[in-house]
This record gives sequence, C-alpha cells and structure tokens, in this order.
Amino acid sequence: MNNPALHPFWDQTLSDWQASGLSGAAFCKEQSLSYHRFVYWRKKLTESDHHPDEKSAVTGFARVARIPRLLPERS
Repeated sequence: MNNPALHPFWDQTLSDWQASGLSGAAFCKEQSLSYHRFVYWRKKLTESDHHPDEKSAVTGFARVARIPRLLPERS
C-alpha cells in the first residue's frame, strides 16, 4: 500500500475531511472511501510529518500510558 503517488490524493482527502467536521467513518461513507485505508493514510501522513528528534510543541495535554490491571487468579 506504500505508493508515493497516492500521497497527494490522501493529503487532500484528509484536509477535506478535517474541513467537513464529520467523523472519519461518516466522511468515508459519504465519499465512498474505505475507512480502513483512510485510517492507514491518516496515520501514515501524520507520522511522516512528525520528527521524533525535535521537541514536540506544547499542546496542553498530558501523555498517558495504560497500565494493564492484574486480575486475581481464579481457584
């Protein structure tokens, strides 16, 4: 699925989605797009814009990590 020729299409599609105010699923249904591909490209293009060696901008959100809860063993 890694086709660089699709980058401009999905970049524009994601911009259109953000401007629409719709959920990803609703936008894909309205545009007859595969939601799976939408999520793939949203993640791919977001990650390609991120530079991990640079400090991230302050967003006002705290990073959280989920810690699995250990359940007691059943007898």
